[in-house]
Amino acid sequence: ISKDLSKLKTISRWGSIISSSNGSVEEVMLDYIKVFFLIDFIAYNRILKKIKSNQEEYASLWHMVSDLDSMISIAYVRNSFKDHCIPEFEKEMYFQAVDIYHPLIKDPVKNSVEFQKDILITGSNASGKSTFIKTLAINCILAQTINTALAKKLILKPSYILTSMAISDNVLTGDS
Repeated sequence: ISKDLSKLKTISRWGSIISSSNGSVEEVMLDYIKVFFLIDFIAYNRILKKIKSNQEEYASLWHMVSDLDSMISIAYVRNSFKDHCIPEFEKEMYFQAVDIYHPLIKDPVKNSVEFQKDILITGSNASGKSTFIKTLAINCILAQTINTALAKKLILKPSYILTSMAISDNVLTGDS
């Protein structure tokens, strides 16, 4: 990081020239000078030139920052939910979830399911079918994107997630 930053340190100096003012009389006068001498335009072009001449270092820093940001976000999600696991992935069509739950429900009912082929979910109105399907879909997406599932155990084959739900459903208010 230090090596890459050292090649790009003049960017922050030029960037501070472009930054907006606080509205004081001195800052307004300085803004007029900046406009007259095209200082913002010059600073912008110097920054652009520095980035172009150090593209590898610039890209390296951006990738490092994005990786760290992603890792912090994943750690936050994992820390926010006490019951979570690292999913296991299978090559064959198989799905098993133990005590899986929906992330938006305050006191969720945890369910377990296991299947290798298509399944049919039936039940009376407002019995939790839609919420259960959403729970499975959300956890499959979480598993495949941030390697985290809100369950004691989740085993699945990586796949596309397709759903078709009624628009009027609202998990948080209990409308189904």
